[in-house]
Amino acid sequence: MNVYVAPIVEGQTEQRCVERLLHCIWAELLQRPERLQVLEPFRGHRDALVHANGRVLNESVQKAFLKLQAKTRKDVEARSLLLIRSLESGP
Repeated sequence: MNVYVAPIVEGQTEQRCVERLLHCIWAELLQRPERLQVLEPFRGHRDALVHANGRVLNESVQKAFLKLQAKTRKDVEARSLLLIRSLESGP
């Protein structure tokens, strides 16, 4: 079984690191046997993602969800996960 992850992140560093981090957590800490497929992260600017109107975050979630649907459509046993990095405001 494949597990597909669509991450939403806020910066270039996170975009570059999220796949490796998730694979380490999945294999080393959780010791999961399923194959983890990390899709290209959706990146947005922090201010836009946490904006009160929620428009940018909503659009990012919709795009990620559609991408997950496309990837899992042919794989009936696949599982999908939408990962949104905590976007708290403040320090």
